[in-house]
Formats: sequence, C-alpha cells, structure tokens
Amino acid sequence: MTEEKNFEFPILSIDKEEYTAIQNWIEDYREYIFGKKLYIFGAGIRGNMILKLLEEAHVKVAGFCDNSIEKQGAHIKEYKIFSPSEICANLKENYILISPENSEEIERMVEEKGFIRNKNYFVIKNHIYQSYQNEFFREEKIEYILFGDCYFTDLDVDDLQDKSMGELSIEKLGIEKTKLLSLHGMCIPGFYHLMQLQIKLGIIPKAVAFIVNVPFCNGIQTKLPQSQHAALLKQIREGLPIQCEDFEEYIKLAEARSHNINAKSFSTKGKRRGKDDNYVEKLLTKTRYMYDFREDNENIVYLNKMIELCLENQIKPVPFIPAINYDTGLKYYGQEFKNKYSAICDGIKGCTKKYGVEVLDMSYLLEKTYFTGDRMTKFPNSKGKEKEISLLCKELQSL
Repeated sequence: MTEEKNFEFPILSIDKEEYTAIQNWIEDYREYIFGKKLYIFGAGIRGNMILKLLEEAHVKVAGFCDNSIEKQGAHIKEYKIFSPSEICANLKENYILISPENSEEIERMVEEKGFIRNKNYFVIKNHIYQSYQNEFFREEKIEYILFGDCYFTDLDVDDLQDKSMGELSIEKLGIEKTKLLSLHGMCIPGFYHLMQLQIKLGIIPKAVAFIVNVPFCNGIQTKLPQSQHAALLKQIREGLPIQCEDFEEYIKLAEARSHNINAKSFSTKGKRRGKDDNYVEKLLTKTRYMYDFREDNENIVYLNKMIELCLENQIKPVPFIPAINYDTGLKYYGQEFKNKYSAICDGIKGCTKKYGVEVLDMSYLLEKTYFTGDRMTKFPNSKGKEKEISLLCKELQSL
C-alpha cells in the first residue's frame, strides 16, 4: 500500500495585518460563496492559514489545487489537492481562492481558462510589503535595527489581542530610535543584504539584533519559495538611489528560488488525523531542532558575513536564539532532544566566538508555564514575551 502524503501545516501564529485582510475577505464574500465549491489554490503555508480561518468562520472548502506535481493527489487534513487542470475544467461550478502572496502568474493562468476575478476567482491582498518598504526607507536617528522572521510580527492564533514581540520591542527601545525589519520566513542571507543597503543609505545604528532561528539552519528554510520575497526585494531596488551588484545577484537568486516547487519541507507520510494527534508536531520537532549542524549551511555562512559587516562599520551585532518550549521536546524525545538541540546551538556559538561575539541564547529562558499548549512552535504568552523581549532589549542597550 502506497503511503499517503499530507501537507497539513500547524498554523499557530499569524501576522496581524494578514489576519485582518483574510477576515475582511471572509466578511465581504461569505454570502456570495455560500454553497459554492470553493478551492484554495496553493497548498502551502498560507493556504493552510487561510483554510484554518475559513473553517473557524464555518466557510466550507471543497479542496485544494496546486501546481506542484508532488502535492497533487495528496491531502491537507481531509481535503484533497487537485491539479489546476482538474479544477479549471469545470468553470461553471468551481470557485478558486488564490493563496500565494505573489499570485500574478496564477491569476493569468486561471484567467486564460475563463475565470473572472471577484466573480469565480479571488485574491486576498495585504499591505505587508508596502509597510516593510516604508520602514526600510525610514530615515531618522536610528539606534537599533531588529531583523527577524515572524518572531517580531506574529500573534498567537489563540490570543490575537496580545501585543507582538515587535510592538513590545518598540515600546522599550522607542519608535524613533528603532527600525523593525521583520517578515515571515526571511532568513539571515536576506538580513545581510538588506543591512548592507541600510549602511549604503547612511543608516548606521548602534546595534543590530537578528534572529538565528535554529529551524532555519537545517538546509531547508533558506530555499523555500515562501522565504524569498522576491517581489519585495524588487520594490526596494526600485526605490534605491544607488546600485548594488550583490543585491542584484541576490534578487536573481530569490526569484529563481521562489519558483522552486520542492514540497518536502513539511509533508507527512502515512499518517492521517485520528491516528496520532501529535504526529506533525513530533515530525517538525525532529526535523527542525534535532538535525546535524553544518558550518557550510547558507544561514551559518551569512551569520559570519553579517557579523563581519557590523563590526566593519562599528555596529554592535546581537545575534539571538529565541526561547523554545523545550519541555515539549523533552516529552517527545527525552535526552536525545536536548543533546541534539544543544549541539546545534553550540555550533552556532562556536562560529561567532571567533569574532569575539556572543550569541544571546534564550533557548531555555522560559519554562512551560510561559507557553499556552505543548507545541514546540508555540509563541510565549504575554508574560513570556515580556521576559524574553526585556532580555533582548537589555542586550541591545548594553553598549
């Protein structure tokens, strides 16, 4: 019997701006799509996120479709993933909600099949890129720059009224002094190239904090399509008064990777809901926190480059490893988890010590009482966030 792949991804947090955009779409089109066969185009992380919010709003979904041959025929939870040709063949009955953020090519494809925007296909747009671009070009007396992924921007799906890590950081450091450049999935190579541009624009802060996310140093995350943000990089390039060859090459790389449809990063095999409720979380814990550390990993190579860039410009680098819900890792794998995870962190620290730079390792800062639930990938509760961000800001200010 062939093992069945399932591309369900646990959605535990969401960017507040993204959440608002999806909720507004649901409110606007709830009655219009009632009783219709609605398919989500794009069986990735954002597709999983949209599905979660549609289910919570009691909006029925017929299934998914995706260009990836590897995903076609598989499932997200109980929802089958079809090929676009299967869904587009029935123009009269099927409705499509496009999930990828950069959806122009998909829009052209479905329109060539006869679909009409806001009639039988839909796109949910947010303004995250524009907000990021505005922050990138903001010129004030910036003392601190914070680079991150969803760490700074997202809210826990179970507590959407809480403050984000970014909001707490700005409150402590001051909005006039602090530039927050954080975007889901972005990795250290992106931080490096964007920091290089900040310096070229004459923005020289006292300190730069940037996340060294252990799950991103396993050789997968750097190359995922949703981590590239090629469209944003192009927008930033258009606004630059200078040219930068390194940045041009990075845009080309990001563009190429954004079309990578390798889907192995979060698929699960042979397990369906009801057999093991913790299976996906166990798998993510093992692949993201228990791999063998390699110094030639792209994120580690750029960790070194980022530190060198900062030191060359008399900027204090503050690489940090965020807190994890380590009790969950111990529950799943015991001492093996701690040994593997600690070896990765030690490898990261060993790379920065040669520059005389210490990594702010907050891995074991928060006990399980600071988290809601047992997931490794869960955001801390409000008390946990306060404790973690206080320590990070203290390190930034200790010049």
